[in-house]
Amino acid sequence: MLEKDGKISKFIEVSRDISRIRREEEEMTKRLEKMVEDRTREVKETHAKLLHQDKMASLGKLSASVVHEINNPISGILNLAMLMNRVLGEGSIQQKELDQFSQYLKLMETETRRISRIVSNLLAFSRHSKMEFGILNLNQLIEKTLFLNANLLKLHAIKLDQKLDPHSLSSWAQRIGCSRFS
Repeated sequence: MLEKDGKISKFIEVSRDISRIRREEEEMTKRLEKMVEDRTREVKETHAKLLHQDKMASLGKLSASVVHEINNPISGILNLAMLMNRVLGEGSIQQKELDQFSQYLKLMETETRRISRIVSNLLAFSRHSKMEFGILNLNQLIEKTLFLNANLLKLHAIKLDQKLDPHSLSSWAQRIGCSRFS
């Protein structure tokens, strides 16, 4: 308050303790940050589960064509084994039959390896794996995908003209300083 001559005669002070409000604001900020962290973690977990479910759905769609792909060589192996057993049951084996047996065994080995490759590709595809960024050989990915879908393409009379450039991937990797593909 001022006197008539302009001098201060009285001073009024008004103050308020805001430390409690600041603490509450800090606590609220921490709670909100924790909620955001928790929600982000939940979203990431849900995303990972959805990716895995999508892979499993894709695997289910491939199963019918893959079963056919596996069944063909198994039927061939079974027929060759039955033929060999019948020839052995007839008694004497001549050189001609032994030569045929050798060819049959080679064919059975080839078909068994084919089955093994199909099953290995399916196992690799169905495994629940963590998403990672990295360099990928697209040619190999395309070839694996086409291999797994070969029967489906045949069933729908789809002819594919495959033109992959192996040099483009390796030169691209060299440009960015990578020496190997994953």
